[in-house]
Amino acid sequence: MSSIDSSHQPKVKSFARSTLINVVGQVLAQGSFFLAQREVLGMSLYENGVYYFFLQTVLFVMVLGADFGVSSALQRVMIESKERIDEVFRTFFFARIALLFLIAIGLFSVFYSLYPSTVDVAIIIFFACALSAKTPFIRYTLEFKRRVHSDFALINLLQVVDGILFFVLLRFVAEQPLHSRSVAWCYLGSSIPSFLVILFTQGLWKSLWGSVSLDVLRNIAKECRFLFSTQIFYQIYDKIDTFFLQTFATPIDVGVLGAVYRTGSPFSTILFSIGQAVLPQVVHRFGQEDKTNAIDFMSKVVRYYLILSISIAVFFTSIMTFVVDLFTKGNYNAYTMEFFYFIWTYIPSSLILLMLEINVALDRAKSNMILPITMAIVTVLCGVMLIPMYGVLGAIISKGIAFVVTCVLVVSMLWKIDASILRVSTIVALILVICMMFTVNFFLFTSQLPIFVKPFIAFGCFISLLFIFRLTSMGEIQQLLRTILHSKKANSY
Repeated sequence: MSSIDSSHQPKVKSFARSTLINVVGQVLAQGSFFLAQREVLGMSLYENGVYYFFLQTVLFVMVLGADFGVSSALQRVMIESKERIDEVFRTFFFARIALLFLIAIGLFSVFYSLYPSTVDVAIIIFFACALSAKTPFIRYTLEFKRRVHSDFALINLLQVVDGILFFVLLRFVAEQPLHSRSVAWCYLGSSIPSFLVILFTQGLWKSLWGSVSLDVLRNIAKECRFLFSTQIFYQIYDKIDTFFLQTFATPIDVGVLGAVYRTGSPFSTILFSIGQAVLPQVVHRFGQEDKTNAIDFMSKVVRYYLILSISIAVFFTSIMTFVVDLFTKGNYNAYTMEFFYFIWTYIPSSLILLMLEINVALDRAKSNMILPITMAIVTVLCGVMLIPMYGVLGAIISKGIAFVVTCVLVVSMLWKIDASILRVSTIVALILVICMMFTVNFFLFTSQLPIFVKPFIAFGCFISLLFIFRLTSMGEIQQLLRTILHSKKANSY
């Protein structure tokens, strides 16, 4: 092994360890939230539609008014301003509190005029979103100092606690049968304890004492000058199908879409956690290492990120009928096909998500604008045509088309960084594997085979295709396993 490779082993091991902790933590967190979401989806289809509509609307306004893409930029500012990290943290925290206060006044006024009988649901959801770890607001801001150091242990543990507490409140405390108000109260109640733990551990609350800096605000604003426009279009693409269904269909259809999205949330959360772990590593490697090693690192990250996204889709869709029945208490069994199609859209969306993180890490945030713009335009155009005719299925197809079109732009961005990050041969191989596995899993989905047999058949085919198309090798797998298993040694360097 060369001296260069030896010098980078601790960094690779540290990255593998932090990523593994984050992924395992997210898996456990999603397991706990599964119990809670199963209770939520046990509501009537109408009540679930009401709850999901308010949740999406509140998030839409809060993200555009108080986050607007700044979360990723703030990580970069904090990494590059270690000597002023408390000042940066404190300034951004109070800036975000001020923005949320202004948003709350306007949002509650609008909701009171439009939905007077259910305005309290929106108010409760607003505070729950502000304190929850699943949204990029107050709680997430408090976690920044840990995230920039890839310290995910306590963060993930508390997310598990959140999910368990949410389940306990829904199952044993909330009024039965569940409705939108009771679920909103439980969401808020489950978020408060972990918020307080984060605030008062490691003397974090002490960091909030002191003055704020206008220079820091200007620096963050400079980093966000392109991210704000990016978030506008990202939120349009992400929420427009909900508003279309509310307009062209019924709250029941909105509830079905919400059930589909939330059932797929473990998939997206695991992938998002990897993207968040990658961001600081990309910054460090391109800032401190030679380009060859940094490009090689990114190439492996992109390839295995996509392999992981395909593997999760293969697993979920091979047992889709079981998953839908389990997650939704059988309430949405009539919509199993919509669930099946939607899970596959996460493969192209995962590549888009990773590209957004990479561009921010490499100070290419301006390039990110084109991605959500494309997704928003395609989603709106396809949604207008397909949602009135096909309802929820039309919304899912619109999303899928938007993701595929946007992925073409993602590939071109990767090639501009370096063509070896994602070679043409690798792209062709990945597309063939996805198409073949979709066909195999569709056959399994419609077959009468025992449910426990289906994932073994699916994964047997998937692993065989990975080796046939040379997307991985035994040597790489062994190296990856050695890195993960011995990652604790990184602490001794």
